[in-house]
Amino acid sequence: MASKLIIAAAAGTGGIAPSLVHLAQGFVQANPDIPGLFYFVGVAIFFVLGSLVAFFFAETQAKKAFFLGIGLPAIIATAQLPASGKVAQASIIPTAHAQASAAPAAAASAAAAQLHFKPETDCKDCEIWFANAEGTVIAKQVLTTPNHATAIAVPKGATQFGVADPKSNFKLHAVPRAASAPLTIEFSRSYNALNDLRRGLGNYSLKSYDASVKVKKETQ
Repeated sequence: MASKLIIAAAAGTGGIAPSLVHLAQGFVQANPDIPGLFYFVGVAIFFVLGSLVAFFFAETQAKKAFFLGIGLPAIIATAQLPASGKVAQASIIPTAHAQASAAPAAAASAAAAQLHFKPETDCKDCEIWFANAEGTVIAKQVLTTPNHATAIAVPKGATQFGVADPKSNFKLHAVPRAASAPLTIEFSRSYNALNDLRRGLGNYSLKSYDASVKVKKETQ
């Protein structure tokens, strides 16, 4: 019979096993997905909960305790899934999570015909997605020079746009109205501690960073 400490360690290891696998998958990608500090806080919570589950069931075998712990993340991750909602999907960004935009879409007739994309941070494998008023993606443009300013034509019928970035959560924004001066999209990332924690707790559809998009009028 294994000691209580071994049982607790086995169950805790089972609890964090899915998170460690997810972490390893992120590191081996061509564009590594490295989580922040709060991800590991979530992993530590799983370790503690896994140990508590083994204690609650009075498990005496380390192997069974491990499998008790490994089932816990699946239960919590299922509880976090939304009952409904749209998730944007793309071949190069399979986990981009689409968040509803609170800003109203600009009228198509008044929308800008062209935008300039200017990244304030590295944006490898980024794309610009355009959507209609219903939020359906109607066009995508790959950024061949993601770290430099790029001119992007707004397709007909597009009222919303978003920067699909492998390292941040996807969100749609209203296409700005046409202006006398060229309009520039300034892109950066901002760390989201809550999403990072939720990711560590098994919600792998989320990213640790949010895409920060600002539209500015260029000075003449």
